[in-house]
Amino acid sequence: MNESGGGTVETEDGQRIEAKVIVVAADPPTASALLGDRIEPTKPRGCASLYFASDQPPPISKPILFLNGEGRSAGVVGNTCFPSSVSASYAPEGKTLVSTTVIGDDIHRSEAELERLVKSHMTEWWGSDHVNQWTHLRTYKIPYSQNAQNVPFSASKGVEVGRGVFVCGDHRSTPTVNGAISSGIQAAKDTLKYLSS
Repeated sequence: MNESGGGTVETEDGQRIEAKVIVVAADPPTASALLGDRIEPTKPRGCASLYFASDQPPPISKPILFLNGEGRSAGVVGNTCFPSSVSASYAPEGKTLVSTTVIGDDIHRSEAELERLVKSHMTEWWGSDHVNQWTHLRTYKIPYSQNAQNVPFSASKGVEVGRGVFVCGDHRSTPTVNGAISSGIQAAKDTLKYLSS
């Protein structure tokens, strides 16, 4: 990166491109690898989504996402829903699709242990008559599903990290799709302002 702004970008195939402005739109590990100490490291927060098939209809027919408002001490599930309430085609034929999400360190447990903990927690919500007949379909573990929001948390870290160097992504704002979009918009506005000055 140049003191006067912008810099040189090297592509994977070794091509070097001089640029007045550099915009890095990437997840935190990639942005950190590209920009070094220009951005502060962000810790990841992972999640695991477990899917089950049920022979019974959902306990509630409305397409609602149910949140664990009692916190981690109440059980491992952060939220659950029945996607087949939105569209029957989401589930195996004649079944109900159950989706549960586990957030945090519990995702590092084995798949069998996660399934056991999720079913135990969901039994408290929906009763054993429902949960005992759920058939596990699949577990997806996403180690970096979002940035940790540790205290103190700043929802606006700014996008300019050097003269003519901008970075955007949910790690610059809130760890949400909205955060990624808003930081991208801010990076675009700041880039245009920089280029017109």
